[in-house]
Amino acid sequence: MKRCPSCNRNYTDETLLYCLEDGTPLVAADQTTAPTLMMPAEPPPTIAYDAGRVTTPQGGSSTASFGPTTPPPGPMPPGPPPAPQGPPSWTFEAQPKPKRKAWPWIVAGLVLLLVFGGGLAAAVFYMVNNGSNDNFNTNTNRVVNANSNANQRPSPTPKLEITRVYMSLHGGDTPGEEVESFSASDRTVYCIVELNDAQPGARVTSTWTVVDSERLKNQKIGEQAYTTEKLKTFDFHLTNQQDWPPGDYKVDVYLDGELARSVNYEIK
Repeated sequence: MKRCPSCNRNYTDETLLYCLEDGTPLVAADQTTAPTLMMPAEPPPTIAYDAGRVTTPQGGSSTASFGPTTPPPGPMPPGPPPAPQGPPSWTFEAQPKPKRKAWPWIVAGLVLLLVFGGGLAAAVFYMVNNGSNDNFNTNTNRVVNANSNANQRPSPTPKLEITRVYMSLHGGDTPGEEVESFSASDRTVYCIVELNDAQPGARVTSTWTVVDSERLKNQKIGEQAYTTEKLKTFDFHLTNQQDWPPGDYKVDVYLDGELARSVNYEIK
């Protein structure tokens, strides 16, 4: 009889070598001291056995045979020690970051926009207002200057006129006094012309006529022309190499082709 030292199950079949429950090698039932085996903490691996053979002897009784056909060389060595268990694995879940609130940024953006927008609007208003003031001042200055220039303009030039014509014994820069008659021996007689203004460029002409004498009547004896300059007084003069015939004489003075004055004188 054989016995399983592990589970103490007895087997009457002497051909069995291993326990049918846990696979432990069987020992003789009368063996008091069985060898001590160091068993691993985990059960040994399951050993697969061949299916039992049924043999029929000549007597007709069948005997079932289980286990391998050849006995093992000896007891099975202990299995490998269990693999040491590693440290427990910990799984850390990332905590979701708290969502930042957007409204503070929106408020800050609106404040900045208002500040910069207000500053820009103030700058534009200042530039426009200053430009308007400058334009207004410029226009005002122009108007004032125009008015000043208009006020400072010289008075309109008076119309040039011949104010006086008279006869004299002397002319030039210091004309003599007015006379009405000359002596026949006064070879040169002078006609003095006075203007109201010294305007250059005007044309003044004089025509000398014998009105009545012993030999001539209404006979033109001379004609002269003068272009005014910066003088208000000038003279025409007529010279005779001989004595003048006694009689009545006349000088007509024209300004720009129009008769302005006439003066009569007598030769005695």
